[in-house]
Amino acid sequence: MIGIIAGALAWATVAAFAGLVLAHGSIGTGQVYGASAAPAPHTTGAARDHGGDLRRFLVPEPGDAEPRLTSVTADGRLDVAEIAANYQKPSEAISYLMGLGFATGAVRSWIASDGKLVEVDLFRFGTSNGAYSYFRDTVNDDLHRPSSDYSIRLIRSIPGADGEVIEFSKTDKNHYQVSNGLAVRGDVVLSVWTYQSPPQSAQFTESITYDQWTRL
Repeated sequence: MIGIIAGALAWATVAAFAGLVLAHGSIGTGQVYGASAAPAPHTTGAARDHGGDLRRFLVPEPGDAEPRLTSVTADGRLDVAEIAANYQKPSEAISYLMGLGFATGAVRSWIASDGKLVEVDLFRFGTSNGAYSYFRDTVNDDLHRPSSDYSIRLIRSIPGADGEVIEFSKTDKNHYQVSNGLAVRGDVVLSVWTYQSPPQSAQFTESITYDQWTRL
């Protein structure tokens, strides 16, 4: 992963767009739907102006948590090359992201006092349509390629079906169960990855995802 566990990647659910595969693979596979089509105009709940340093919007880690530096950035900023480096075809990943108007990214990760591992990623695009296309590409991949390896549920507190939690049933090589919260607001897509000892709590992932969404 980027940041917490070597060998697993924080962008696992967006792995298969246009045939691109993450260098370390992912749990569940599928293709992205609509990546090549012009996105329809879309608006989400009223968002803040996300200009400037995207890190200022990151949810803070709890006071009793241990901050974790990521393996790809020392300052919490993410650029398109750092993201694309985690794919088997970085140049095609860059083309995909830049085609959607990717502008910048930010990341924060920590270890909670009870041992849960958390990573929060933000991805800002030039327009809300670009962000929504990235979000829908990921969601459509999940919904159209069902797998016994994971389950998906909407985050009801985020309007417009603009948030979901994916729970992976298999444990990773470090014996954690993994969940991914994904949501979009305005021109920013957020992704929350949690690594928990079994049995995992989807509510834990959902609560962080919703907290981060409210800050955008």
